[in-house]
Amino acid sequence: MKLEKINVWLGLLGQLAVFGGLVALVIEIRSNTQSIRAQELASISDRLSARQLALMGPDIRGVYTKALFSPNDLTLEEMLGASIYLNYRLGTAFDAFTSAQNGTLTQSDWETSLRDTLYYLGTEFGRKWWELEKSEFADYPGGEEFVESIDNTLNDGSGLPDDKFYAELCENLGMSNCPPK
Repeated sequence: MKLEKINVWLGLLGQLAVFGGLVALVIEIRSNTQSIRAQELASISDRLSARQLALMGPDIRGVYTKALFSPNDLTLEEMLGASIYLNYRLGTAFDAFTSAQNGTLTQSDWETSLRDTLYYLGTEFGRKWWELEKSEFADYPGGEEFVESIDNTLNDGSGLPDDKFYAELCENLGMSNCPPK
C-alpha cells in the first residue's frame, strides 16, 4: 500500500516535470521567434537603407545643407534627396524603437535615438516633412506610440536642431559666410 502511494506521487511529480518542461519549451520558442522576427526586420531595414542611400545621390551634404538653410530654394530633385535622407534617418530611429519594444535594445538606446530626431526634424524643412510623413509611420505596429514620442521630442524645446547648431558652430569657429542663427 505504501509503495503504491509512493508510485502515485512519483508519477504525479513526473507529470509535473514534463508539464514544466513543456512550458519552458513554449517560452523559449516564443523568445526565439521574437528574436528571429527582429533579425528579419533589421535585414529588411538594411536592404531598404542601402536603396535609400543610393537614391540620396552623391551630394547629399550639399542638399542637406541647402535644406537646412534655404529650404525654399531646393529643386525638386534636391527635395527628393533631402526627403530620402530624412526617411533613412527616421527609419533608423523606428528600428531602434521596435528593437527596444522587442527587448533587443534597451530603453536607453531608444531614448538616445529619439533625442537625435530633434537634430534633423527640428529644422524648418524637417518639421514640414514630418507633418506630411508621420501618418505613414503611424500605420506600422507600434507606430502611433513612435509618432507621439517624436512629436513630444520636437515640442519639448530641448536640444539644438541641425540648422541652429551648425550656424552657431560656424560663428564660434569664426568662419565667414555663416548662416543666420
